[in-house]
Amino acid sequence: MNKAANCSSNTKLLAVSNLCLMGLIFLLSIVRPVHAQNSAATNPDIQLLLQKIKERDEVIEDLNRRVKLLESQQGTSKLQQQSPSTAVAPARQAQSPESTNHTQSPASPPAAEKPVQQTQADTKPQSQEKEKQSAGEFEVDALAAERALDRSLIQAGALLLPFRQMELQPFVNYFRRDDSFPLLVTNDLGQLIGVRTADVKRNEFDTGFIFRAGLPFESQLELRLPARVVNQTTNIPEGVTNVNDITRTGAALGDISVGIAKTLFRESDWIPDLIGRFTWDSASGKLTSNDVPMGTGFDDFRASLVALKRQDPLAFTTSFDYQTTLRKNGIDPGDQYILSLGASLAASPYTSLTMGLQQIWRQKTKTSNTDVPGSDDVISIATFGITSMVTRKLFLTVTGGIGLTNVSPDYFVNISLPYRIAR
Repeated sequence: MNKAANCSSNTKLLAVSNLCLMGLIFLLSIVRPVHAQNSAATNPDIQLLLQKIKERDEVIEDLNRRVKLLESQQGTSKLQQQSPSTAVAPARQAQSPESTNHTQSPASPPAAEKPVQQTQADTKPQSQEKEKQSAGEFEVDALAAERALDRSLIQAGALLLPFRQMELQPFVNYFRRDDSFPLLVTNDLGQLIGVRTADVKRNEFDTGFIFRAGLPFESQLELRLPARVVNQTTNIPEGVTNVNDITRTGAALGDISVGIAKTLFRESDWIPDLIGRFTWDSASGKLTSNDVPMGTGFDDFRASLVALKRQDPLAFTTSFDYQTTLRKNGIDPGDQYILSLGASLAASPYTSLTMGLQQIWRQKTKTSNTDVPGSDDVISIATFGITSMVTRKLFLTVTGGIGLTNVSPDYFVNISLPYRIAR
C-alpha cells in the first residue's frame, strides 16, 4: 500500500515539474524577442545598419520611378525586362535581417551604390546604340525647330518680336521681267500705217536693310531702307526708229518705309492669332533714272491684317492688304488689294520650309484724270522658300517666286540674313 502511495506521489511530482518546465519555456519565448529588440534599439551599430538599409530602399524606389519614366518616354522594351528585376532583388534581400547581419557590417559602403551602377550599365548600351544611328537619322530638338519656324513667321509678318528684342535683316532681291507693249507706226505725213510690238526686258535689283524692334503691348516697329538698280533693254521693231535696241541702267534710293504692327488677338481654340499693321511707304525714291522707270517715288499707305494658325510643326498664314497711293506729277496709281496665303513647316531642328500664293488686284492708273487703258490687271505669284540657322542668332533665308500671269514678274529670288539683337 505504501508502495502504491509512493508511486502516486512520484507521478504528481513529475507532472508538477513538467508543468513548471513548460511555463519556464513559455516565459523565455516571450522575454527573448523583447530582449533582442531592446538590445537592437540600444546598439548603435545595428541602428546605423538599419538606417543604411532604409536609405538604400529609398534610392531603389527612386531609381524604379526614374526607370519607369524613361520607359514611358522612349518606349524601350529592354528597360522593361531588366530594370525591375535588378531593382527588386536587392529589395528582397533587405527585408531579411538575418541575411544583412551576415553579409554587411557598419563599415561597409552603402548597398544603394550597386543598383545605381547596374542602372548605369543598363542605360550605357542604349546611348551607344543612339550614337550608331545612321547619318540620315537625328533626334529632333523641338526648341530649335520652333526657333527656325518662328524666324520664318517673323519675316512673313505673321509673328512679332518680343519686347526689347531687335532684328537687323540685310537683303538682296532680284526680279526678272519680260513685257511687251504696242507701238503705233506712222509715216512722214503722220498717217497711221501699222502697229508694232516692242519688248521690254528688265533686271531689277533691290538691296538694303530691314530693322525690327519689339515694343511694349505686343507691338513692333518696322523700318525698311532700300536702294534700287534697274537694267532695262527695249527692243523696238524695225522701221519705227533708227535704233532697234536701247539699253539703259538706272540707280536710285528706294522708297523708305516705316510701319507699326500690333497683336490684336491671341490664338485660342479655332480663333487664330491676328496682327494688324499700318505702313507708310515714303516718296524718297525717284520716278525715273537715266530715262528708266524705277517704279518708286510715290507715297503709299498700306493697312493689313495677318492671321496665323499653328499646328506645330505646321503653321498657316493668311493676310489681306489694302494699299492706296497719292498722286504725283499728274500720275495717280490705282489702289491695290493683296491676298496672300502661306504655309510653313519645321522640316528639321534648324530649318523650316515655306510656300505660298500671292494675288494682287490693281485698279486703273489715271493720268491727268484720264484712265490709262490696260493698267488694271491681276498679278499672281507662287512663292517657296527655306530658312536655316547659321548660328544661334543668325539665320539664312532664300525665297523664290514664279509669276503666273502675263503682267507678273517672270521670276524673282530673295536672299536675306536676319540677325537677332537681344537687349
